[in-house]
Amino acid sequence: MATAAENYYDSTLTLLHRLKETQLGNIEKAAELCADRISKGGLIFLFGSGHSRMMTEEMTPRQGCFVGFVALVEHSLSNHAEIVGSNGLRAPLHLEKFDGYAEEILKSFKFGPNDAFIIISTSGIRPVIVESALGVKERGMPVIAIVSRSHCESSTPAHSSSRLPRRNTRAPLEVASRAADSAIPDDPVMRRHCAGLIIDRITHRDA
Repeated sequence: MATAAENYYDSTLTLLHRLKETQLGNIEKAAELCADRISKGGLIFLFGSGHSRMMTEEMTPRQGCFVGFVALVEHSLSNHAEIVGSNGLRAPLHLEKFDGYAEEILKSFKFGPNDAFIIISTSGIRPVIVESALGVKERGMPVIAIVSRSHCESSTPAHSSSRLPRRNTRAPLEVASRAADSAIPDDPVMRRHCAGLIIDRITHRDA
């Protein structure tokens, strides 16, 4: 009988193979867009909140990394320092849903004509993510969206624009110049009960 570790490993490999089969073309197009912008002196900004911030941090400049990428890390939205207690989640979760907050983040930067943006979100519906995508598009920059399409399309939009007709309620998908489906499932790939909790969710291992 397979162990939990083996099942988790196999489930992760299945998702990675699905990415290769269905998203390789989108990933290559996104890479070409980034290379073109950087070759013209532009920068590629990456933004994500919560766990999605971890993907942006992969592009933080360090020895042997790719040049031209800027991890736009908003500490107030992603506090990973507190391990016990509230885990620093209450305030960030409130700010994620606060209309207008993303625009204040974008106002802190002066973007160039050849810059581009990568927005990372599993659900793609949080106000801070929706506003970021719309704000970037309004500034004339191309948007590359990395989202879970199934999760995004099956989730209820949380941004206030969802109450208005013909508005971009799932902006990362709707305004993106390039989009890649992370194929992250809506539910945990495995269910293991530990102290009454469901564990073993894949979030960004395959994105």
